[in-house]
Formats: sequence, C-alpha cells, structure tokens
Amino acid sequence: MGIVFRQSIKTTIVTFSGALLGALLLYVSSKIPQQQFGFSQLLLRQAIVGMQFVLAGIQTTLYVFVHRYNAEDKRRQVLITISFLVPVVITALLSIGYAFGHEHILAYYQPQDRAYIDKFFFWVPVYVLLWAFITLLEHYLMSQMKVAVSSFIREIVLRIFNIGLVLAYYFGLISFEGFIISGILVHFVPLASMLLLAAKTKGFGLAFQFGLFSGQELKAITDFALFHLLLNVSITLLDNINTLLVSVWDTKGLVSVAIYAFASFIITIFRVPYRAMAAAATPMLNKAFENNEMAEVKNLFTRSGINILVVTTAMAVIIACNAPNVVLVLGEKYNNVDTLVWILMIGAMIDMITGLNNELLSVSRYYRFNFYITVLLLVITVALDYFLIPEYGVYGAAWASTIALGIYNIIKMLFLKAKLQLHPFSNKSLLVLLSGIIAGMAGYFLPFMLNPVLDTAVRTVIIIIIYSFCILLFKPSDDVYTYIDSIIKNKKLF
Repeated sequence: MGIVFRQSIKTTIVTFSGALLGALLLYVSSKIPQQQFGFSQLLLRQAIVGMQFVLAGIQTTLYVFVHRYNAEDKRRQVLITISFLVPVVITALLSIGYAFGHEHILAYYQPQDRAYIDKFFFWVPVYVLLWAFITLLEHYLMSQMKVAVSSFIREIVLRIFNIGLVLAYYFGLISFEGFIISGILVHFVPLASMLLLAAKTKGFGLAFQFGLFSGQELKAITDFALFHLLLNVSITLLDNINTLLVSVWDTKGLVSVAIYAFASFIITIFRVPYRAMAAAATPMLNKAFENNEMAEVKNLFTRSGINILVVTTAMAVIIACNAPNVVLVLGEKYNNVDTLVWILMIGAMIDMITGLNNELLSVSRYYRFNFYITVLLLVITVALDYFLIPEYGVYGAAWASTIALGIYNIIKMLFLKAKLQLHPFSNKSLLVLLSGIIAGMAGYFLPFMLNPVLDTAVRTVIIIIIYSFCILLFKPSDDVYTYIDSIIKNKKLF
C-alpha cells in the first residue's frame, strides 16, 4: 500500500501540471465576453457527449479485443477498420435527424443565445467526429502502452493551441467566428499526431475482409460494445449534464454556462488526488479479487479509504479558504463562482470520502450493479435539475449534483456493507476531520495578504503546514505518516 501511496503522489503531481495549463486557459478565457465563452464551453460539452453516442462503445471494445489478435492476424486490422467506420456511419445517420430537427432544437435555448447556436449548428457533427477519432486513437495507443504520449498530446499540446486561439481572439487577430471554427479544426493536430504514433505500432492498419470474423466473434464484439455504449454514455452525461441543462433551463443561458464552467473546473482540480490514488490502487484490488484474497481486499479498501480522506480533506480546506480569491482574480462578473464551488465541493467530498466504492464494484462480481446505480444517479440528477435550475439557476444545478451524489454514494456504501462487509470509515476518520477543522480555521481567519495571488500562496502554505503537523500528531494513517516522516528525514519527495 505504501507503493500505491507513493505512485499516487507522483501521478498527482504530474496531473496537476497539466491542470495548471487548463487553469491558465480558463483565466485567459475569462477575458472574453461571458456569453461567447459560455458558448464555446457548451459546444465542447456537446461534442464530448455526442462522441460517446457515435462511438457506440467501440473504443473500449478496441482497447480490450485488439490483444485477442496478434499483429500478423488480419482480424486485428479488420477490427481497427470497423472501429473507425462505426463513428463515421453513426455520425452520418444522426446528422440527418439533427438537420431536420434544426428549428426544434433551437427553440429549446434561451432567445438571446439562439443566434450563436444557429450560426454554428452544423459544425457540431464535425466536432463530434473529431473527438470520436481522437478518443478512439487514444484508446488504441493505451492498448499499446503509449498512455503518456497520447495524454501529452491531448492535455498539453491541444491546450497550448487553445490558449493561443483565445489570445488571438482577445487581441482582435481573429473574429469570433474564426475563433470557434479554429477551435474545432485545431483538433486535427492531436488527431494527426496520434495517427502517426499509431501507424508506427505493429499490426496497425486497415483491412476490409469482414468475413474473417465468425458470427460468434461478431456477436461478442457487438454485445461488449453495446454494454459499454450505455456505460460510457451514462458516465459522460453525468460529467456534462448540468452544463447542457443550464444552457436550456437557466434564463441567463450561456452566461450561466460560463460561470458554471469555472466552478466545475475547480472541482476537477479537487478530484485530481482521488483519481490518482484510485488509479494506483485499482490494479491491486483487482488482483486481490482474482486471487480471492478477501482479507487483502479489505486491507486495501480500508487503508485507501483513510488515505483518500486525508488528501481530500486537505484539498477541501485549501480550496474552500481560497475560493474568494478566485472571484478577485476573475472579476465581478464571476462573483458567484466561490459559492458554486462550495456547493459542488460538498457533493464531490461525499463522493470521494466514501472510498473506492466505484472501483471496488467494477472489479467485483457486482459490476453490473455499478452500471444500474450510475443510471439511477443520472435520472436523479436530471429530475432535480428540472425543478431546481429554472428556480435557482446555476445554484440549482450545483445542489442537484450534490444531492444526487449524496444519495448515490450512500446506496453504494450500504450495498458494499451488506454484500462484502466493507465500509471506508473508522475512528481514525474523526482525527482527519479534526485536523481539517483546525487547519481550516487557521486558513479562514488569516488576514488578506496584499493581492489574491500572494494571499493564495501564503494561505495555502500555512494550511498545509498546520494540517501536516496535525496529521503527524494524530497519526490517522500509517501510510501518510510514513511518507511525511520520510520527507522530513530524507529532504525529498520520493
């Protein structure tokens, strides 16, 4: 578990580096009109959600099934060909209905936003297909153990180009139309780069001998893809549904989308350590399950739970105490971002401190329950959005997310307790929360330091020092204590 914790720290630091670039992109974007920035965010979310529909689960299928056929087996190339044809065919078919529904779709949006939606209406299928190809190639490269390179291209290179486009528009070098269209077409850069990388791998190519697959093989591929279509669409909708519905049900429309986008990004940063720790621990959980080592499963789950609580509490205190500085940096037009962050953070906190529930269910024999509960979460979120967004705007969307996540995680926690006798909390959990309260009070009552950037830096350092001291004093987690102790003794992070 110590290895998992150290790998999690390393992964978190690397991920944060990419997130800082994303923060810079959002900061630059805050300088353009809110409605226009909101539209660019809506367009992106539409493309990401639409991409899952047109892929129809084939990206996950390619990732898993490609290893069933060696590089010399023509069926590998046929599978790759099918994977590229699926999004093209589905995009073409859906685009027909999309075109016929032009006026009907426009009517859903707020009157002040319809001109933007109408002007770029037919660019959406192009955007969707580009994202589909990028995601498909990324999954193929992941299957070939080229995760870092593909992530670098998408997370770093693409963001650098996007920052350049925002600056070009802000300084009047390109029009808004040029900014949006260039923002779509720039995705050819990661697409071409990933395609070149894929072409260098053994066995990559196209083949059209579809008869090489038996009926049984095609059925296995289809069944696997359809299940993951439902799963991937559900998960992606969960991440984007509030933004999509705010644009329709909030009377401020795209302006509210812009505000919600900033709060959502901060919550994404909040989740970074959890995702890193989950990614590091999941393979070990999977191995323990395969070997039927339930004592080890319980050990991993319990220790991961307390470690996640330690890191999550630290992040929550840092973000909560610094949220007002975000408003000072962005300006008055984003003056409700801090409140949104606090609301969304409650739901995210509940989701994370309940431990590796989702990961554990995914590797257990109860994996289908994970899908059903995800669909339930989506239904609850949409239902709450329907009632809360028209009345409370972005605050309603935030509370809908938080309430739904609370219900979702309580159900999962009770299910795991009943089926596997596992739960993430112990008496030590109270020691972590006490440490968070002490550090939080110190950070909250600290006087403002000259400017928001300096204040954030000083406030964060003080919170980390006090929180770390409390964790060392109370010793709620052996892994965290050992790690911090090694930093003090060895004067290095790793």
